[in-house]
Amino acid sequence: MSSASSVSASGWVAVVNGGRRIADVRVARDFWSRGRGLLGRAALAPSEGLLIPKCASVHTWFMRFPIDVVYLGRDLDVRKVVTDLGPWRFSWCRGATSVLELPAGCAELHGLRAGDRLEIAGAAQHAR
Repeated sequence: MSSASSVSASGWVAVVNGGRRIADVRVARDFWSRGRGLLGRAALAPSEGLLIPKCASVHTWFMRFPIDVVYLGRDLDVRKVVTDLGPWRFSWCRGATSVLELPAGCAELHGLRAGDRLEIAGAAQHAR
């Protein structure tokens, strides 16, 4: 799959960079899941995240933990990586078409940087 809007019926997909699985992410496809985002969560598991299609900015108002934010272009090319974005912050990226929110430290752990090209590997095996 080549775009963030190409999602399995489960709502969970695996995100891969260079053949390495980065995280299983829930895709925020509707108004409510996009608005809610990660609000109300105490934390993210180390290999868990949220993918928000058709998005170029995020805020961490009312959140309890920092996140890494990966801004993606139309072909899932990494446009910008913001690490350790703490609560009560705002971030955006011109030209981004999707946002990947990951646990703080995940982007560095996987060496994510502008210019990388991510892939959606299909339905993730995520039990919640």
